[in-house]
Amino acid sequence: MDAATSPTGSNLQVPTGAVNQTVSHVRMRGTDEPWLIPKLTVCNDMDGGFGDNAVGTIAIQQVTLMYPDINEVTRSATTSLVAGCATFSGLDLYVPVDEDAQLDIYVTVSTVAQVGAGLIGQQFRVGMQDLNNTAATFQAIGHFSSEMDTAGTVANQSVVGTFTVYQP
Repeated sequence: MDAATSPTGSNLQVPTGAVNQTVSHVRMRGTDEPWLIPKLTVCNDMDGGFGDNAVGTIAIQQVTLMYPDINEVTRSATTSLVAGCATFSGLDLYVPVDEDAQLDIYVTVSTVAQVGAGLIGQQFRVGMQDLNNTAATFQAIGHFSSEMDTAGTVANQSVVGTFTVYQP
């Protein structure tokens, strides 16, 4: 399976209280067979790949994934960051062979009333974990072979931009 991140821009500004702000897009493609992904992890990691330098932030209240299932129905899942990462389990993300499936990552940004004025100027950069994955953080299962992949590597992660929170 191949996966690559699409550019999100750099030095993007996001207002306090923003709901479902798009922060990352990951395109996935099955190379030899379709894949089912029941588990993956999203991290706030300010440099390079995701997962080697995850940091918590008061800026992010929730992380939401939008993804296609085997019937091409768009599904969503929402959870919170813990120590800079959010692991999603029980997903039914379907990655077809020789076609793209897109995983979209959104965040809901805290408000100043929720966490205080220290929110203003907070930076974050959220993407799918692609470093230091284990079966506890990523699982992909070959649709025909039942082969288990726990690497979860994603190309082009450096194109995910940094977001800065501002008070509108």
